[in-house]
Amino acid sequence: MIKQLKTYLIVIALIIPFSYANGQDATVQVALRIPLCDSCHGANGISKRPEIPTIAGFSYEGFLDSLNSFREKDRPALVVKDETGEEKAMTSISLTITDEEAKALASHYSAIPFEAAEQEYDPVLAAKGQEIHEQKKCEQCHSDGGSDPQDDAAILAGQWKPYLERQISHFKVGRRNSPKKMKRIVDSLTEDEIEALLHFYASNNLAAAR
Repeated sequence: MIKQLKTYLIVIALIIPFSYANGQDATVQVALRIPLCDSCHGANGISKRPEIPTIAGFSYEGFLDSLNSFREKDRPALVVKDETGEEKAMTSISLTITDEEAKALASHYSAIPFEAAEQEYDPVLAAKGQEIHEQKKCEQCHSDGGSDPQDDAAILAGQWKPYLERQISHFKVGRRNSPKKMKRIVDSLTEDEIEALLHFYASNNLAAAR
């Protein structure tokens, strides 16, 4: 708790100049937003829940793009319960976040190192998944096996398998918008190939060491 409080105070100190520069004092609101985000995504944005992604370590632009996709209803949101049992959904939460707050949150979470989820994976399937990742040219956008935190396409390596599986399913059925090139690749994947990719990303923890 003390460590988290120190983190919030540091964030406030960083945000104050930003707020005044824009003629607004969003400091208090952002300080409240961080624990709200952490209540579902985990302390410092590092998720311990398989259905919820880790948001720490996302690139600044990647974080904003993800948030805006919820605002614009380009992707569905899972209704989840936070630490208090209250039900929440990103589509509704995103609409309450101002542009200034979004930028401050993006700065906050992009500065925290990504931590790979501790989960089981099959080495044989992971090896097949690596081949598929390369064959399908996923590497063009998700470089270093999906582990590069600077990729605005988001970190895949070390992200929770159930979360990634749900997102791939959304892309396939058109519930989540994607670039045409990616849609063609996702549509071409078989169930076995998807399973192999999930094990590959679960095995690739390079992002955790960056």
